[in-house]
Amino acid sequence: MAGLYESACAAAGRPTGGWPEFRRWLVEEYWPYYYRVEIVAPRELTARPGERLTVEVTILNRSGETLPAADAARQFNLGVFTGSSAADSPDRELGPRTPLGRRDLPPGESVTVTQIINVPRDLPAGDVTIHFDVVEERRTWFARQGSPVPGCTLRVR
Repeated sequence: MAGLYESACAAAGRPTGGWPEFRRWLVEEYWPYYYRVEIVAPRELTARPGERLTVEVTILNRSGETLPAADAARQFNLGVFTGSSAADSPDRELGPRTPLGRRDLPPGESVTVTQIINVPRDLPAGDVTIHFDVVEERRTWFARQGSPVPGCTLRVR
């Protein structure tokens, strides 16, 4: 990987620097390619156990690469869940994964999808934090690649 970093610095006409410069390049340029998105979702929702919610969620490509959603060999979906998608699989998914569509998403462009949230019947009353993340099926959740995941307070009444 050091050779790739040195080549990228040379191509950009900048010195390699030290650890902070390498880390910035690793996170912002080399990795995560197209795995950097901004997810705009509600910050708070209210529901009863067993209720089905429908929310609009916007995914904005914040990377410098086109997200290849038109590639038939790949499938990109939005998921909603409790727990974390950064280290492992989410604890509990709260609805079907919603396809982002079959249109490539160039840098800076966005797509809005309708996400269904099925509030579990056994969810006790109170506040629960739920999250939204994009997943490239059979490959990785975007949070595992460093993309931020928004939290939403689900107020269960």
